[in-house]
Amino acid sequence: MTKTLEKNSIKPDFIICGVQKCGTTSLLKYLSQHRQITFSPPDTEIHFFDNPVNYKKGISEFSKHFKTKKLNGLIGQSTSSYIYDYVPERMFEYVPDAKLIFILRNPINRAYSHYWHAFSKNRESSSFEQAIEKESDRIALDYFHLINFSYFNTGLYMKMLHSFLNYFKKNQMYCVILEELKTNPLDELNKIFKFLQLPFIESLKTEKAYNQTKIANFKITNKLLNNKLTRNHKLLYPFYQFHNRYLSRPYPQMNYLTKNNLNRKYLSEIEELEKFLNKDLSIWKK
Repeated sequence: MTKTLEKNSIKPDFIICGVQKCGTTSLLKYLSQHRQITFSPPDTEIHFFDNPVNYKKGISEFSKHFKTKKLNGLIGQSTSSYIYDYVPERMFEYVPDAKLIFILRNPINRAYSHYWHAFSKNRESSSFEQAIEKESDRIALDYFHLINFSYFNTGLYMKMLHSFLNYFKKNQMYCVILEELKTNPLDELNKIFKFLQLPFIESLKTEKAYNQTKIANFKITNKLLNNKLTRNHKLLYPFYQFHNRYLSRPYPQMNYLTKNNLNRKYLSEIEELEKFLNKDLSIWKK
């Protein structure tokens, strides 16, 4: 049974459901270049279906994000953490006809990037190996721990997709592979536009990299310049950019033995995903 929205209420035609640290911000920016697509809100994740506090507020909390609809176009929404098994049922209650887009990345690289993202935000103090070992206990605590410390479990993509298939049809779902998007961005975007039944585009701006994880060189500058205010305030954003470009560095490579261990753990999941997508993902197995 679906939730009753107000008559003629605006709701998203499609949703980027995730996955975290898989390029959802870049995908949003690329899709936004199509003249028949409008994202609402333009750059903000609303965390309605995943966050229990927001979901309890009900229809008004959901509807407030969708005020205007572009004529002869589609409205999209993007929240990178709509991948937990309790989300599909909630989503189906509100938008049963929406098309769903998932962007997937080598799960080992995704887990490691997620870890360093939490570390860079001063949320994580354990080593990556320790964090993986105690992950199950942590993410069972509450929503905050689930969204921030689900490094390994978030990479179980088939488990996630099966939970959506309990409510949505397979032809409502489309999976993008981040590595393919990076290699052939225009071709991959046009495949998405075909899925959304929109005309193809002939060019795409991909010069800017979005939401890359880096490690601060100094704790004090990280606290002052790398925060929610500087990232979201138009006048302060240049300070965030300066910090990210000049006062931060790439995170270190993963331990070789750790990578091999995760490779073994993810192998069957990757092979199942290959069959589901009818796609060769051998690049993830190296």
